[in-house]
Amino acid sequence: MKLKRKLKKTKISGGREIIPWIERLSYFNQYFPKHTTETEVVYVDNNIVAMRGIVKNEKGDIVSDGVAHKKVSEPFAFQKCQSGALNRALFIFGIYESFEDTIMDEDDAVQLEGVSNNTYNAMLDHLDVDYKYVEQQLPKYRKSFTTDQVTYLVEQIKQRKSAKAVAQASK
Repeated sequence: MKLKRKLKKTKISGGREIIPWIERLSYFNQYFPKHTTETEVVYVDNNIVAMRGIVKNEKGDIVSDGVAHKKVSEPFAFQKCQSGALNRALFIFGIYESFEDTIMDEDDAVQLEGVSNNTYNAMLDHLDVDYKYVEQQLPKYRKSFTTDQVTYLVEQIKQRKSAKAVAQASK
């Protein structure tokens, strides 16, 4: 479906942009007033909650759905799971921008940022062990890091290459 207006984006770490689920829902409510959304718990135990988000047309037929899950121990796990399931259902319904090839919730983005920071710190720690390996891995993670993080890693790799060259020339 062709959108009638642009969706508002939010920037996350690494310069990536996402569409917040509330923006997708706002668009849906504005342009599809006769359609409805629902959520249902499809699984819950002491560890995980899984929910299904559903979009129905004016006749009550299901036209799209999406599933999300969260750890029950997370703060607001049920609310986050519900919004994630609705976000996926609305994405599948067709409310997305051309740059979106997958769906990411705000909470998933925060979690990704944490993983990116862990990876960045691990790469920093590994520079003195094997800077060549870090240099090989950098392209794979480049979009996950900030520009400053990439610049710093490249500078550190250059310093180690230079120190190695100087050490070899001194022999």
